[in-house]
Amino acid sequence: MIQNSIYFLVLLVGLSSCKTEKVALQEGTVLLNYQKPLTIDESTKTVATFTEVADSRCPENVNCIWSGSVTVDLLLDIQSQKSQKAVQLCLYCMAGKDGTKIPPSSDVNLGGEKYKIELQSVTPSPNTEVQKKKEDYVISIKINKV
Repeated sequence: MIQNSIYFLVLLVGLSSCKTEKVALQEGTVLLNYQKPLTIDESTKTVATFTEVADSRCPENVNCIWSGSVTVDLLLDIQSQKSQKAVQLCLYCMAGKDGTKIPPSSDVNLGGEKYKIELQSVTPSPNTEVQKKKEDYVISIKINKV
């Protein structure tokens, strides 16, 4: 009798763990390698790809009068909606002659929900002694629901 009750409890616990729930976009910090797609939302099958980098930051081993900036392009491929969104983010950008400035963050709509994607860091830093290839770059983005 007790053995049957234990089997029933084990079966009940096992079945309750099988239920499926809609998985929302994982909020927090995500690391993206250059040209290496990463799924950031299983429910909408959203894939983020870090597609381009323009780095004009002052090299580590140089004294500069301006710190420079770094701009990255992201491509968000929302496969469930068969749509793509291009996002450009910049750290340390100043307004250009026309007054426009590329921001470090952008609001995007993914699967009917609004998220803020913020560029946190871009590594490695420039260095005059070591030539960096685009494939060496890794960006850190923070994703938060708005």
